[in-house]
Amino acid sequence: MLADLSQRKALTSDEAKGLFEAIRDYSYGLDVLDVYDHGRTKIKSATAKECYQLTYEEGV
Repeated sequence: MLADLSQRKALTSDEAKGLFEAIRDYSYGLDVLDVYDHGRTKIKSATAKECYQLTYEEGV
């Protein structure tokens, strides 16, 4: 795999930016899943008033 890296074309600025953003977003997703898996999730904010409550019958 490393041997054929030298034969590939260089990334354009937009390609490099897109690749970086994809890796950043993937990393964030893994961090969120890790926090959830280890039971460390916290509610940062919530509304006090309930806007609407869906009933079971409506959901079916």
